[in-house]
Amino acid sequence: MKEIKLILTGRPLSTQHIYRMSCRGGIPRFYMTEEGKTRKEEYKWQINEQYKGKPIKEEVEMEVKFFFSDKRKHDWDNGNKLLDCLIGQVLIDDSQIKKAIIILDYNKINPKIELIIKKYEKK
Repeated sequence: MKEIKLILTGRPLSTQHIYRMSCRGGIPRFYMTEEGKTRKEEYKWQINEQYKGKPIKEEVEMEVKFFFSDKRKHDWDNGNKLLDCLIGQVLIDDSQIKKAIIILDYNKINPKIELIIKKYEKK
């Protein structure tokens, strides 16, 4: 498997920008916001433009760099739900990810997510 590099442009969204909760009949329900749906769809199109192969079947490791447009405090796990857009295009299932390095950074002009995906090497 060759190393795969993807760049997803657009401000990475936090979980609270992607999902909301409503309560109907006393039962809490989570739903994806319009902003979350739009960004996820944008990312799917960007992946489709950059990756032309079939979904990978092997175990993988990833390096994920989040470049936020501001220097506010960001949790390392907040942007990960948008990475579900890899499923079906690059990966079969997110359980294939055996190792992940997550880096939080800042780029006011060009917020984005950079991904490097490669075969998982057990150490």
